[in-house]
This record gives sequence, structure tokens and C-alpha cells, in this order.
Amino acid sequence: MSFTLEPNQLVDFVEPKSPQKLVEYGGVEKVAVALKTDLNNGLSSTSNDAVIIHTDTQPHLENNDKKSIPTATNNVFNERIHFYGTNTLPPPKSKSFFQFSWEAAGDRTLQILVVAAITEIAVGIYKIVKSKETAGIWDGLAIVFAVIIIILITAGNDYRKQSQFRQLNEFSRGLAQTKVIRNGHTVQIKNSDLLVGDIALIDTGDILPADGIYISGSHLKCDESSLTGESNVVAKDEVKDPFLLSGTKVVNGVGKMLIIGTGVNSINGRIMMTLTNEAEATPLQKKLDFIANQIGKFGLAAAILMVVVLVVSYFAINPRFDQIKIADDMINIIMSAITLVVVAIPEGLPLAVTMALAHATLRMLKDNNLVRHLSSCETMGNATTICSDKTGTLTLNQMAVVKGCIFNTDFTKNDRTASFDSKIFSTRSKQHKDNLLAFLSNSLNVNSSADETENEEGKINFNGSKTEIALLDFTKSLGYEYKKDRKNTEIIDLIPFSSDNKKMTTTVKLAGNKIFEAFQKDFSEFGELFIYSKGAAEIVLSTCDKFVNDQGIIQEMAPEKLKIFQLLIESYASQALRTIAFGFKPFNSSNKSNLEIPVNDMITLSTTDPLVYSGDGFKEDPSKSGMILLGIVGIEDPVRPEVPDAVKSCQRAGVVVRMVTGDNKATARSIAKQCGILTDGGVVMEGPDFRKLSREEMDAIVPKLQVLARSSPLDKQILVNTLKSMYHNINGIGETVAVTGDGTNDAPALKSAD
Repeated sequence: MSFTLEPNQLVDFVEPKSPQKLVEYGGVEKVAVALKTDLNNGLSSTSNDAVIIHTDTQPHLENNDKKSIPTATNNVFNERIHFYGTNTLPPPKSKSFFQFSWEAAGDRTLQILVVAAITEIAVGIYKIVKSKETAGIWDGLAIVFAVIIIILITAGNDYRKQSQFRQLNEFSRGLAQTKVIRNGHTVQIKNSDLLVGDIALIDTGDILPADGIYISGSHLKCDESSLTGESNVVAKDEVKDPFLLSGTKVVNGVGKMLIIGTGVNSINGRIMMTLTNEAEATPLQKKLDFIANQIGKFGLAAAILMVVVLVVSYFAINPRFDQIKIADDMINIIMSAITLVVVAIPEGLPLAVTMALAHATLRMLKDNNLVRHLSSCETMGNATTICSDKTGTLTLNQMAVVKGCIFNTDFTKNDRTASFDSKIFSTRSKQHKDNLLAFLSNSLNVNSSADETENEEGKINFNGSKTEIALLDFTKSLGYEYKKDRKNTEIIDLIPFSSDNKKMTTTVKLAGNKIFEAFQKDFSEFGELFIYSKGAAEIVLSTCDKFVNDQGIIQEMAPEKLKIFQLLIESYASQALRTIAFGFKPFNSSNKSNLEIPVNDMITLSTTDPLVYSGDGFKEDPSKSGMILLGIVGIEDPVRPEVPDAVKSCQRAGVVVRMVTGDNKATARSIAKQCGILTDGGVVMEGPDFRKLSREEMDAIVPKLQVLARSSPLDKQILVNTLKSMYHNINGIGETVAVTGDGTNDAPALKSAD
């Protein structure tokens, strides 16, 4: 196997970005040929050990079938690895214990002590030779012993930290994973196993693990501010900007890319290679070092002054001593001065702080909290307020549908049996019931990015949003597996969920699909295309002007009926349930004007590859209005048992805890009360209202603000920045803000926090 594109030629495509060079070369198709890969089936091999993702064209694989999907460790890829390299960076050069000891010995304070010790020992030897007096030498030896102990402890602590972080880097390298296509199957591999020529599938929230070229996608946008400094997100397509850069974040959309730069040959890799990993002293250590130096200087100055005064007074009072007597007395004066210097220098102060912080990090590590920088301990010790995300942080992130209203019929988690089936469509035939339930399930199964993965032990787990996983479990309990729906449904366009729009929209084609019979008579004049939408209940409900009643008949959404649904949402939210609504509408001819390309010219793909869609999609969201409500469900996510006590501990320590979440106000209020965050007089606001406030209004409200609901990533960041700066004009001191969260929507706030 020989490759016709050198690594440096691939680098030239992206640094600087040059779409013209790509066009001149022949586009992504020609690059794929040069890299010996296939844009549809990915890299090919005959052996593998990867994690298999169940796609709809791929039946359950037996163990012997798994061997056909390759990872980067296989011999078949040796030539590719040798030519293009792996997606890893060479580890930083380790320091030996001796090197750490040498660095510790370079401390100025210790050097002064060594000089003092040598002087003490020299004088002690002189006294031994002269008068057989041994007492003086022990002071010098004691100082030397103390200096050696300090050096060994400092070097040992640094050496241990180096070893721990090396193990951490090895461990974390295996955590980050990417979906790729190999041998025509979608698999999940470690980022470190990515190779040039791989076809990677990317989704909203992903941090790109390597450089690549855009193949196809839907509404794909990336935040490249970490590389360019520009805050505007960059839309990706085949023409204007087809390059996807490592280290940047996908903020919207889904897509497929061809990997062309890994490891040291990627943009992020080259940047990381230029960075130094020298450990910096923590702020407190710097302050203590400064104090120690100042005390040492003062002690040295005092010692010099003492020598001068004693020498002058000595000769003024005793001018006629013999030379031997004068020498002995001068040595005693100098030894007294050295003793003063030794006593004045607080050599153990910086070390004591380092040891205390190191002990704190070890204690935190036992609680599964890894502190990479000692300065973080100091900052946390000064924290005055905590802004916490809800889902997965305050709650268990173990979601399940526990109640709801579908087809205008209420149900609970105990009703998902034959009794539930009997509660709806009582006057309709069983066939019609089945069609309507199949349509409902199809709307949830297809309009979703969650899927199943199988690990090497054969255990199957869901992969994706916990909310979507709960909905897939719900449809499964109704008897409708998501894999079958995705296999039999063609997707025309998709607008993925984001923290800004709070919903996900998918346009599908149901031609020849049995579930099309559910509403075929109602929409026979519109054709076979339907738009599915699901998301935050009040947002989806606001787009609906009709609903499906308990007999499967579509009715107009009268104002009084709209009010009933709104009260239902509030009721679920007050019970700390996450409320999700879902609806649909037919895709009629008037919608076609919203497409950037004609529907008939679109290449519709099966959802066996749910992250890849053809066409540039809609110019605007087609689900903004005219939707038909199918149902509303309440999803339970229990509060972590330890959270209320943790919140109380923070409050007793004078730390204000605030909850910042994307859930609606009622749900957020209920969870905050359960956690003990919301107290009497506390303010609950929604993100859109919060960001409209003037600076003066924010300064007045933020001290009492305890819950920020329906907040976007920008709202969270605004709150953090306001807390950090709002008190500067009053007493010159801002809040020290800590942020906790586990989602990509928490990233801006985490970056802004102390």
C-alpha cells in the first residue's frame, strides 16, 4: 500500500485553510482515494476489537463478526500508522528524582541556610582542633540535616505528582471516544486509535479529536475561538469552509468528516507541542515565598548590623587584647549573627503550605475528585458562591417517563400495559389504535440521536442524551423498538437539539410505511413527508395550533384547551418532572419554499446512519408554527441523596449555592426546594428575562437570585461574570465563583469561573 499524499501536504490544506487547494486537488473524493479509504464504508480490514454500535442495517453481531471491524492496534494498519502517525502526542520528558532534588536545592532560602551551615561546621572544626570543644559543630550538622530533609520531601512530593498526572493522562486518553465508520459499520473507538483516512461521525457538543474535511452534514457549526480568537461560530459546508479543526467544538448540527491530520500533524497537536508544562507556584505559595524572602532579608540586615555594632563596641571597650583572643571573639560574634539569620529565615513555611495542599489533594482524590493544580485548592477555599447545573450534578441523571398525556389521555408509569391501550381510542378499531401508537412511537424513535452500543463483554448500553434514552425506553414499553423504525424511515432533514432552541426537529418520508395509514386520510393531499418535533414542553406547545384527541381525531387547539395543557405542564413541573412535548405536521407545498434545494433533488438516507443527512436543509425551522400536538410526558430525574446535606454544609460555611438549569421555572423551583437551594426571599428567574436586565438591575437582583431557569450557555456565563465583578464598585472585592456542571452547555460558564 502506498499513499500519494504526504502528511505535510495534508497540513497545507488546513494551515492556513485553503478551500481552493482542495478544489484544485479534486475535492474530498480525490483525497479519500489518495488516503486509500472509502467515504461510505471507511477504512477496511479483516480484524478488530472495537465497540460495535447497533445500526439498523446491521443485525446483532456474533463474536466472530466483531473481528471484522478494525482498531488502530491491528497489524493491517501498521503501514498507515508508520506513514501518517497515530492520534497521540509524545509524552513530556519525565524528570528523575535527582532532577527534582536539584531544583529544590536551588531555593535561595535553602542556599543561605547551607552557607550558614558550612560556616557553622567550619567554625566547629576550628574549635575542635583548638580546644577539643565539639558542641559548635552539631549546630551546623543539624542545619544540613534539616536542609536535606526539606529537599527530599519537596522532590518526593513533585516526583509523586508527576507520576500521578502521568497515570491520569494515560487513563483519560482512553476515556474520549469517537464514532467512525470501518468496514461499513459504525463503531466507537478511542480518540487515540483514530487514523488518517478514518470517516468520523460528529455531533453537537463534540470536541473534534483530529483535523478533517467535511463530507456531509446538517446545520453543522463549530466554535473555533480556541484557535482563532474569533467569537463567531463558523458554518461548515463543502464549498466555503469544508475544514474541521482539532480542538474546536461542534456547537450545532451533525456531520461526517474525513480525518486528514492526527497527533503532531494536527493543528491542535502542533499547538500543544509548543506549550511548556513547567509547574507554576500557586498564588499562596508566591505570597509566602515573598514573605519568607522579606523576613530573610530583614534577618540578614539585622545580622550585619549586629556584627558591625558588636565589632565596633568590642574594639572600643577592649582595644588591647592579643590577636588570638580577638580571633576567637570575632568568630563568636559572626556565629551569633549566623544564628540570627538561621532563626529569622522561615525555611519551612513554603514547604508546610505545599505539604498541606498536597495532603488536601490526596484526601480529595479518595472522594474521586482529582485536583490537577494545587492553586485550585486555594481558590476553592476562597469560594463565596457556587453556580451548579441541575441534570447529572444535583440529580442522578437516571431518567424515566413516569406520567404523561398522549392523545389527550392521562397515564402513569403503571399504565403502560393493555390497560393503557384500553384507555385510548375506545371507539376505534384495534388496527387504527396500532397505527396511531406506531405513529407516536415513530415520531420519538426517529426524531432522536440516542442509540445502543455493545462493549467488548457483550453488554448493551444506550449512548446519548438521558432524556432521549428515557423516551426510547418509553416507546419500547409500548412495544415499538427504535431500531425497526429507523430502518424503515427515510430522513429528509434534521435540526438537532441545542441549548438555544430547546427542541429537535426531523423531516421524514413515510412512503410505503405502514404507520403512514394513521393519518393518511387526514393528509392525503399533502403527500408522504412529515415534520416531527420534540423538546421543552412549553416551547413545543407554543408551536401547536391543533392536537390529537383520545379518539385519534385532530382538533383545533382552542384557547381553553391550550390553557389546560399549560396547567398540565405546570403540574408536572411542580412535581420536579422534566416536561417534554412532541408533535408533528404534514410537509405541504408551502413548506418547500423554505428548502435551500428542491425536495425531489434531495438524496434521502436511511437512519441506519443517523448522523448523516443530505442537503443543506431548511433556511429556517419548519416547526415554528402549525404543529399538531401528540402528547406531553413528565420525566423523573431524582435528586442525589447527598445533595441536600452538601448544600447545607456550603451554606453553613457562608457559601451561596445557586442553581442554573435549562429546565422550566416550575421544575427548577421544585428541585431547588428539594435540594435546599431555594430559601425564603430567594428569586427565581428565567434566562431570557435575566439577560434583558440592565447592569443596575442585575446588581440589585443577583444577590437574591437563587435559581436561573431556562438558561442558555450565554445566560450562565453572564451570571458568572456579573457575580465576579458586581461588587467592585462597592468595596473592591468581587465574588469568587465556582461552577459545577457536566454538559457542553456549561463550558462557557466553567471557563469564566474562578
